Amino acid sequence: MKTINYLRGVSEIEICGAAEDVINRVSGEDILLWGAKENEGAVTFYIHTKNVRKLLALYPEAKVTGRGVPEKLKKLRRRAVFLIFTLIFACLWVFSGLLVWEFQVTGNTDVDEYEIIRVLNENGVNYGSVGFLIDSEKLSNAVLCEITELSWFAINVKGSRALISVRERVPKPKIVDPNELTGVYAEKSGLVTSVEVYDGTRLVSVGEEVSAGDMLVSGITSSCTGVRSEHALARIYAQTAYEFTAEMPKNCSFKRYTGEEKVRYGLNICGNVFDFGSGGGENMERYEEQRDIWVFGAQLPVKLVRTSFYGYELYEGQLTTDECAEILKDELSAKLRQENTGDVLWSDFEVCDNGDTVSVTLRAHCYERIG
Repeated sequence: MKTINYLRGVSEIEICGAAEDVINRVSGEDILLWGAKENEGAVTFYIHTKNVRKLLALYPEAKVTGRGVPEKLKKLRRRAVFLIFTLIFACLWVFSGLLVWEFQVTGNTDVDEYEIIRVLNENGVNYGSVGFLIDSEKLSNAVLCEITELSWFAINVKGSRALISVRERVPKPKIVDPNELTGVYAEKSGLVTSVEVYDGTRLVSVGEEVSAGDMLVSGITSSCTGVRSEHALARIYAQTAYEFTAEMPKNCSFKRYTGEEKVRYGLNICGNVFDFGSGGGENMERYEEQRDIWVFGAQLPVKLVRTSFYGYELYEGQLTTDECAEILKDELSAKLRQENTGDVLWSDFEVCDNGDTVSVTLRAHCYERIG
């Protein structure tokens, strides 16, 4: 009988209460029980596993301990499901290592990396392509024909990452006809300080003031044999002057952090970010961080994305004259560095407080080549 019960499945039941009341109530529901024992206000007995649901309807707080073949099969199924999922994950991990999930382009300056990846996509190399099937030589011919700004292309696949190396083509120098009639013109206005003429006729001298667009060296030269035209070549240096003015109000909006912080996680798969949960909103500063995921020393083709949101509020405030002046000075100094191509000889700032606004004027003298 024990063997039959073991094969059918037996559950040990423990219920708090009087043994007589429990046994009578369970038996009244046509539930076969045996081996009843009373122990410190509780009763323990055995029933067939198929009757467990019916008993729990009577005593939901009953403690059930399964035994027998059905319970063993249930545990085995759980282990089997775990093993199957582990095996599937291992197969996917190994298989994903053979596919390309990330592109890295190096060596490009003027050519956009997305343009290179676009050409690769048109030639059959996309996210998920099999790495060892990529023909580097064939792709090199296709990319170089499509993107003429490149002179060299190579692609190497390491794991799930495609490393793309390129070299941009050096532009051909402009061929100048030495007999072509050309002149040297002033690019900027200034006081000429140095004139070096290699070919052509000099039209200006040191100490003269010139304006932008004036001819400095002519390509027409007179000689004992007559007048001839040539390609004028010279280096003209001058002292140039700059004057810039900027203005800003004293009343400004300022940012003050409230201490509110939210974090949202997501996954970056093939360049597409999938967020889990919601976060952010108005007046929330966003900061995103991506981390690589490694398993057993191998990088997975998925990145963990952690997005932090910091709450802030705007309030109106007023800057002092000195604070406004420092901001404007930095802006004007950056503009001078952008416009000037030589050395700064002298510079000076003039600050003017207009009440609600502050204006700053930058005056500078520079030494640079103008032709």
